[in-house]
Amino acid sequence: MITVGATDTNGTVSQPTTCGAVVGVGVTNDGFTKPEIAAPGRYMYGPVPSGSALPGLLPDRVVSPVHVDVGTSFSAPVVSAAAAYVLAQHPTWTPDR
Repeated sequence: MITVGATDTNGTVSQPTTCGAVVGVGVTNDGFTKPEIAAPGRYMYGPVPSGSALPGLLPDRVVSPVHVDVGTSFSAPVVSAAAAYVLAQHPTWTPDR
């Protein structure tokens, strides 16, 4: 399992500076630092189906009637591609590696 972080610019116009508050950050009981990898997530707009509960649950994330500002849900596919690339380059690596 890989914990995915969504980077956030913290209101700046520069490069992403931190992982957003929506991710688990810290150290696990067995000493692993979380998240293991981060990818762009904030200030990326994704479509939201009409009638979805999301705009009502997170009204501050609505950027248009059909789009919301997303987080780790958009970071996860980017990280999946990165993991696939690493596994293609190192097929003998184990999950712990």
